[in-house]
Amino acid sequence: MSKIINYIFKKRYFIAVAIIILLTLCKISGSSIGEWNNFFNDGERYDGVLLGTSRSIRSDEWAVFTPMAMSQVHSDFSYYNDVMRGTSTDMFIEYGQPVLDYSIIFRPFQIGYLFLDAEMGLSFYWISRFIILFLVSFEFCYRILVSESNNTNRKYLFSFLYSCFLSLSSLVQWWFSVNGLVEMFFFAQFSLIIFNQYFKETKDIKKIIYTLIISWCACGYILTFYPAWQVPIGYILLAFILYIIIKNKSNYIFKKTDFINILIFISFILINLFYIFHQSWTTILSILNTVYPGVRAETGGNCFYNFFYYTINLFTPFDSNLITSNQCEVASFFSLFPLNIIIAIITFYHLYKKGKKDLLLILLFIFNFFLSFYCIYGFPQIISKVTLLTQSQSGRAVAIVNLINLIILIRSIYLAKENEINIFKPVYTICYICCIEFIVFFSNKAFPQYLTKQRLLIINLFLVFFLFIIYLYLNKSNFSALITFSLILCIICGATVNPVQQGLDAIYSHSIIKKIEQLNTESPGTWIVAQSSFPQNNIPILVGAPCINSTNIYPNLDLWYSIDKDKTYEDIYNRYAHINITLQNASSSSFELIQADSFEVHLNLKDLDSLNVDYILTQTDLSNLHLENYDYTLVYNHHNYYIYQKY
Repeated sequence: MSKIINYIFKKRYFIAVAIIILLTLCKISGSSIGEWNNFFNDGERYDGVLLGTSRSIRSDEWAVFTPMAMSQVHSDFSYYNDVMRGTSTDMFIEYGQPVLDYSIIFRPFQIGYLFLDAEMGLSFYWISRFIILFLVSFEFCYRILVSESNNTNRKYLFSFLYSCFLSLSSLVQWWFSVNGLVEMFFFAQFSLIIFNQYFKETKDIKKIIYTLIISWCACGYILTFYPAWQVPIGYILLAFILYIIIKNKSNYIFKKTDFINILIFISFILINLFYIFHQSWTTILSILNTVYPGVRAETGGNCFYNFFYYTINLFTPFDSNLITSNQCEVASFFSLFPLNIIIAIITFYHLYKKGKKDLLLILLFIFNFFLSFYCIYGFPQIISKVTLLTQSQSGRAVAIVNLINLIILIRSIYLAKENEINIFKPVYTICYICCIEFIVFFSNKAFPQYLTKQRLLIINLFLVFFLFIIYLYLNKSNFSALITFSLILCIICGATVNPVQQGLDAIYSHSIIKKIEQLNTESPGTWIVAQSSFPQNNIPILVGAPCINSTNIYPNLDLWYSIDKDKTYEDIYNRYAHINITLQNASSSSFELIQADSFEVHLNLKDLDSLNVDYILTQTDLSNLHLENYDYTLVYNHHNYYIYQKY
């Protein structure tokens, strides 16, 4: 067994590349694109799901993010395309779509679209992100988190466990495709690996290369543009940066070349961000000036129960009924909080008695306390601004605090094993059992309707058994039980979330899609989707047909001003929005807010000219509106879909 493990470790990069190539060629992804089948009625029901279940709740992936990528595939991968919103739209800065531009180096997982077909591009995006995240997480733990150990097998074990608990966590899997979470973890961990290596390097040329890699990671991290997670993850980065610097300061001689590398680091970031911001500055200003999402001014607080959300991740992939929120919002890391804190304190106490201390645990405790206080109690506005936490809702930040808790748990168990500390004395075990009941109690308080007595019992038994598995490893060196149980846990909470999906026939096999593509090829024009709602609004962009009321990732103010000259409704349409259009001829055009990210346009037929509409896609027979009086004729009527074309 040891020989096999060593062989896999030595060949891990080749194995990773082989898996990426194989699954990409097989067109495998984790997309829930099969959900589109529910909106087509032509008898074609192949959804491409080989294993698992498509997730309708992940509409920001299958109904927005992936259709945006398809719109790029069907155009020329330009930085600005005319498909989204039916007008020139920035495809890079907000949603990070594939673009044929230098800036794509900061979206490395989107590169596959540029040289592969749509199906393999989508597959490469999903598979490469997961495999590389898993590999980088393994390296991070191996080279930093448990690097002091001389026991190679022990390092393998903890690195494998950490990479599983992170990459197969409920949080990562539910949010896998959007908001740049995978990229944040990749860039953050990879930069720390290289930063740590920098201090061990003596050759100047290699240090320059390391500096450039770290600079690339920094730009990539910044450009994920989701501060709700970027800011708290940034504090984890800071903790490890301090740890690496302090750990190496006594053995490192600072030279002039290091000053040069600092200048290279700063220059690389400034030059690249200037280039990208110069291209996207108008977009950035537009987003910042929206009513929603606008500029956040969070102060935190009121998220104590969120620390226990990880327990219900045992059930959410299989049942979401009676959850007060949804599966995505309750996703977290299985950190055993606050049991992990008790284990860490006991471990630290025994290290102290042996005349040792662990700098990393100390730093993690400091940042854990800081962020936990923000999540539970909140900060005054001025402190939130100074710490940048105004950009991070406490509900988002608490999930990242649970990542710190996971790291603390793994570090503590590793230290206990490495230093032969008995953390299972009778008095400690009693504390652990009491803590488990504490976890179950507050889990029930958080979800009293969802957590039935049977589910509470399962959580209780699961936590007790997890504790017993840790005991077996520390006292009996039974690592196989620890690996087996951890894999089962990760499969239940994370691996079951996204489907194993093949290809894109779930979209492109349907007659309405083929007809839109035909019309867009033969006589290109601008579309609206009327008398319908999200996600049908995004049907035209699947084949690169410009659509005014496709999801507006930032507002098209000039367009709406053309029918709202007094700007009466500006607060309604000045937002990221899914847009419904209802055609009518009874009153002048008006706007109605449905929810924070959705509004409806009650569009008078006379304003179709103002919007330069060439095609109307609808699921309603509009003959009663007499569209022929406005120069539109019916060109398609099949399986409950109608297309009207301007002549």
